[in-house]
Amino acid sequence: MTIYTRPELTDQDRKQAETEAKKLLRKYGYSNFPKMLAALCIENVRLVKEINEHRAALGIDPLETFEV
Repeated sequence: MTIYTRPELTDQDRKQAETEAKKLLRKYGYSNFPKMLAALCIENVRLVKEINEHRAALGIDPLETFEV
């Protein structure tokens, strides 16, 4: 089995994400927040599925998932 260490986000990564989130809220407004959140969750599911396919091809265990 291949060992893979996931990269950690830097402070700059987190600041950029926060900046982008604020831009989305200014552009689309708080009334569209549920739609934005749903779109983000859908993209997250899509990315996790893609990542897990690649991990399986490399013999790496799938990503751990968390229920919220």
